[in-house]
Amino acid sequence: ITEKYCGNSVPESPACCAPSGQVFTVDIENGLAFIFNNTLIYNNWEPQGETTRWLVDYTESTVRKNLIGFLGILNKYLKAPDHIHDHTKTFIQNVTEYVLGQESFTAPQLQNIFIELQSNGGDGYLSAWQPSVSCHNIKEDKCYANEWIASCGFWNMFHTMTVSAAKDNATDHLEVLEAIKGFMHNFFFCWECRHHFLGMYEQTIDTYGDNTVNTTDKAILWLWCTHNTVNQVWPLEEGNYWPPHPRFPPPGACPDCWTESPGAEYTNCSALFCQGNQGPYDCFEAQSVLHKPPFPRTYHNFSMPHVLQYLKGVYSGPYSILNPQPIDKKLNITANIKCPQLQ
Repeated sequence: ITEKYCGNSVPESPACCAPSGQVFTVDIENGLAFIFNNTLIYNNWEPQGETTRWLVDYTESTVRKNLIGFLGILNKYLKAPDHIHDHTKTFIQNVTEYVLGQESFTAPQLQNIFIELQSNGGDGYLSAWQPSVSCHNIKEDKCYANEWIASCGFWNMFHTMTVSAAKDNATDHLEVLEAIKGFMHNFFFCWECRHHFLGMYEQTIDTYGDNTVNTTDKAILWLWCTHNTVNQVWPLEEGNYWPPHPRFPPPGACPDCWTESPGAEYTNCSALFCQGNQGPYDCFEAQSVLHKPPFPRTYHNFSMPHVLQYLKGVYSGPYSILNPQPIDKKLNITANIKCPQLQ
């Protein structure tokens, strides 16, 4: 197909906006619904604006390995009921049990398991796609709305897992980031976004290793730096030439994050993760995939201890359980390969 998700039905979001720095379970579960109904089955969007896709190839061992790694961090670091509902957690556990018990499987076979679990999984199921609370679509195009709301849910999910790993005193400080990297490489639906994320990963963690991310706290800050950079790059990649998104957290939400404090580590992402690279464009202000010239350097110094404290406060949970629709309404996972719907 050449149209994105061909007219999926997306419920309208509530008129109110979520308070800054507040995370809602419904938005993470919308992201999970999109993952299990779309990205783990149909993926690999073509570059240069093409939207043709194909089935994920699980005959490749690397793809299966990356799926297992991603399911692993979902199981370990998305907590129920603090982050997601118990029935969502059980569904993820059931999927993981199936995947680990198979020597090989195809995307249609995996999708059939998702459908069977939704019908016969007992206490484990995914709730139907809900109106977003904090992830608002910024375009009129309803097809695009699914991607936008899902991406917002992904970021909330990723930040949650880096913070959760730190709270659990995880011994592998790169466990979550490596699993996210595998997800981006094989399953993320936006080719340009994938290219940019993997480029930042290569130019920081893959290049400098433990010299750049050597603790779970540093993993939290690395993902935060990456997210802020994506928010600067995304408008141009989309061809919209909109103003970049404000850096997070905004000064009003965390004044101390933006203020140099005596004795505090007040620095920028390049100095923190790129070995102070002072080239014309650093590893976080990466070159645009589709547009030339590269993005301009847009450094800003933050009080990193205050940023870390703020992120841990926001993404620890328990999250607000605000569901616009009943959670016992199950997601309709469709086997229609040509045009999957979110219902």
